[in-house]
Amino acid sequence: MQVAKRNQSETGNEIKIFLGTPPDVGGNARKNWRTTLKGKKKYLAECDERQLLGLVPPPPAKPISLCRIATHFRTHCTLDWDNACARQKYPLDWLVTRGYLLDDSPKVIPACPIVTQEIDRKNKQIEITITTLSEK
Repeated sequence: MQVAKRNQSETGNEIKIFLGTPPDVGGNARKNWRTTLKGKKKYLAECDERQLLGLVPPPPAKPISLCRIATHFRTHCTLDWDNACARQKYPLDWLVTRGYLLDDSPKVIPACPIVTQEIDRKNKQIEITITTLSEK
């Protein structure tokens, strides 16, 4: 299990956050909405627990208002790109509700997050890199 960190890069401050692999968001339309909601609540609680254990750094004093996001999935199998992009929803929602990001709209994240993946059956997780950008 990796611990998150803050780095200074050439483009701005960088925060790396390691969370558990989020559940499939939209892969099964036959799933009852209550089941989906229960899965989301469970995942958000797991993210909170990781933060309480010190595995995720505390949010910045002021939510980030302009940034670039890169996510790296370590999963048991290769995901289709549309599913990998959809699986970013719960982690990004968590980052907004916990004060890391001001919003997950294009005003705050002007470009689609960069998504990469690898197969790692022993260390399944999502690594989110938030790079703050200077406002124009």
